[in-house]
Amino acid sequence: MMPHVAVFGSIGFHLKREADAAAGLARPSPDVFERSTLAMPLGMMANAVLQVVFREFARGSALEGPRRRLAATCAVASLTYAAVVAAGVPLVQSLETAAALWGAAVGAVVVHIAIALAMLRTHVHAPRGKTKQKALAVLARGVGTALIFLVAMAVARTLPALSGVLVNFPFVTLGTLTSVWLGQGEDVAVGAIAPMAIGMTSATLYSFLAAWLMPELGTWWGALCAWCTAIVFITLPVLKVMTDFYASKIQEEEAGAAEKEPEGEELKP
Repeated sequence: MMPHVAVFGSIGFHLKREADAAAGLARPSPDVFERSTLAMPLGMMANAVLQVVFREFARGSALEGPRRRLAATCAVASLTYAAVVAAGVPLVQSLETAAALWGAAVGAVVVHIAIALAMLRTHVHAPRGKTKQKALAVLARGVGTALIFLVAMAVARTLPALSGVLVNFPFVTLGTLTSVWLGQGEDVAVGAIAPMAIGMTSATLYSFLAAWLMPELGTWWGALCAWCTAIVFITLPVLKVMTDFYASKIQEEEAGAAEKEPEGEELKP
């Protein structure tokens, strides 16, 4: 996964910081930019929690009908996400030093990675998807993400921790899983969750780098350097590792299935 929404969020937060400085407004410490950007890992951790709940509830649900299971799975996962955010945002908002914010962000990253690795260890077979996503579904996710982004910018000065979490609101996560579930099947959607969780660490690394580089290099150069670093050190390696990992798993499953097939007599021409 490439950082994209996080990039726009960090740019918006830093431009607000520069506008406040230009207007002569007093800058608190930590300021809105630091608190918002370092709250992004909490949003990504909440997304990882949503994903693991989505996967495990879907695998264990006894509801009949794929649409009913999907609706129930989305509801349970969304409520869990809301609970994590409701607990985490006041905590991040109450932290009074930059060091404490960095510590909380690192803690969120550790939990995020632990969840993702745990899901990878319990491999879920998923057939390869073949149906392309509909343009309307992609457009709907884009519009929803844009609206949430505007809300995040609106509350940045009053609730910077919440604004940082909202930048990574799971419109893309739930929208993608829903469209894949409906268009390509439940197994494909459930099997895609673990790689998604690992890939989202790219956006988390970006937020760390942006919080450090933007004040040093400026809004645009800081964002560019942070984005390129996250792509090179997270997105591309994860893409390579996940491709090899799932290719080996598929080969193992196909070999195991071939061994279980009973040997039949050779057909004579």
